[in-house]
Amino acid sequence: MTAMEVDVYARISDDQTGEARGVEAQLAECRAHAEVRGWEVVDVFRDDSISATKGRRRPGFEALLDRPVRRPVLVWHIDRLQRTMRDLERLLDQDLEIHGVQGDRLDLSTPDGRMTARIVTSVSQREGEHKAARQKVANKALAAKGVPMWRQAPFGHTAKGAIVPEEAAVVREAAERVLAGESARSVRRWLQALPGAPDTNVNRFLSNPRLAGHNYYLGERTAESQIEPILDEATFSDLAALLGDPARRTSGARGKVTSLLTSIARCGVCGDGTTLRTVTEVKKGDRHAMYRCRAVSHNPHPRPTVDIEVVTATLDLLESDEAPEIVERHSRAPEGVRDRLADLRGRLAEWQEVGSTLPPVEYMRVTRPVREELAALEDQMRRSSHRSVFEGLEAPADASMRQWYDNRRELISRFDGLPLLKRREIVSTLWTVTLHPRPRTGPKGRYAPRAGTVELVRK
Repeated sequence: MTAMEVDVYARISDDQTGEARGVEAQLAECRAHAEVRGWEVVDVFRDDSISATKGRRRPGFEALLDRPVRRPVLVWHIDRLQRTMRDLERLLDQDLEIHGVQGDRLDLSTPDGRMTARIVTSVSQREGEHKAARQKVANKALAAKGVPMWRQAPFGHTAKGAIVPEEAAVVREAAERVLAGESARSVRRWLQALPGAPDTNVNRFLSNPRLAGHNYYLGERTAESQIEPILDEATFSDLAALLGDPARRTSGARGKVTSLLTSIARCGVCGDGTTLRTVTEVKKGDRHAMYRCRAVSHNPHPRPTVDIEVVTATLDLLESDEAPEIVERHSRAPEGVRDRLADLRGRLAEWQEVGSTLPPVEYMRVTRPVREELAALEDQMRRSSHRSVFEGLEAPADASMRQWYDNRRELISRFDGLPLLKRREIVSTLWTVTLHPRPRTGPKGRYAPRAGTVELVRK
């Protein structure tokens, strides 16, 4: 007598350990069940840590339905195969025979089998919905106590919110590097070289409110928090404001920063806030770096000469007797802005966690008020609260920059030695830069000298 051939399917909704032990346990019981009955297991299909009720695609389930030979299916329990009426109807179309280690045989090719399957599925679906409702109540109670609702421990913290000292040290050094003027790209390369460090988007990673000990649930900050802060509140707020600074936006190949004023300088023709970008023009075989309107191909300016004019004005200001007051004013955060920023970032981070379950249009709609207010406050913070913006250039409170530096050459050397991101940040903090068209009054209608075309307005 030929042994009956069967295929095995196993699934677990949430693999907490990542080792697939739940699925392996189901497969072991299925194989033992088949061996006792003299069945031959041909193929095994599995879905690790995939829910059957949230509409996610289950590769193992899809492969089972696409089998060229539809053998009977052995499962630990029928609810491992499907838990919704939608999936059951797909199984009914194939007239399958299902055997359960923890249940009876179901023959979906018969009216009684289909009726029984619909009853079992209906009960499973009801139990799943009740379980989800109970879980929401339990999660809300835990969140009210400040318990972090993480699926797994993030880098720097344990699952319960305690600090992991070695990982927290890496987070603090990454924050210090960014505040010191390093680019996010450079910091990410540094993290990639460290064993065990996260390979992630540095801006998003260092702007996460959990680093300051904030706990959020469903977009709202909880009154209590059991998350230990890795960064103090002032450092985190300055860091988040710095990372959100438009002056840090990069240009050029692979996001490399290539110019001082790209996305900072505004076009004086458009009048709608359009910024300028860097382009390369080729004239008579020579290549020239230019600033040109981002929206329309007009209002060109030679990049080197514009940069020199802006840098000269910046150094003149830093040498003036106003310098100590400028540094002090741009190191003071508006009252209440820090707390509001922290709250908005936390809400947006929470929405990002659940964003994958929403259609993109719906996600953008529900987060638009938060994103717009966050952008406005980050711009306000950027203009008035970059603690590190003048680091390396500051003068003592009772001295002018002229007294602080021995000569102009030292100031120029210090400024030129700063990372380009830091120089962009200083310019963006001090000035509103507008480039106006150069008049064509030169010989044969050529552009006249640039005098008066670069407008610098103090912020």
